[in-house]
Amino acid sequence: APDGTDGGSGPLPDVAGDLGADADAWLRAAREARENGRIAEARGMLERAADRFPASPAVRHDAARVSEAMRDWPNTERHWRAFLDLGSKGMTDEEPRDRIVSK
Repeated sequence: APDGTDGGSGPLPDVAGDLGADADAWLRAAREARENGRIAEARGMLERAADRFPASPAVRHDAARVSEAMRDWPNTERHWRAFLDLGSKGMTDEEPRDRIVSK
């Protein structure tokens, strides 16, 4: 569908501009796009943000959620795995993994 809600991992829309070095700016812009029905645009922003901020759990989380909404299962899995890997760094084996997901 033209609104990008039909899912799939087709080409990302061209996201104009650079939102800078602040991951939160990228997250806010993607959230605004998604809330206004521009899910494909949000996906494009979050994919670029994931490339730019690979160590940001928040970016990986939001990228996974938008991929889920678009039924883009390969990217959903990729982002959730990255999110879990980031969340588990520095944790001991005694700490439960579900604590990571609840953040």
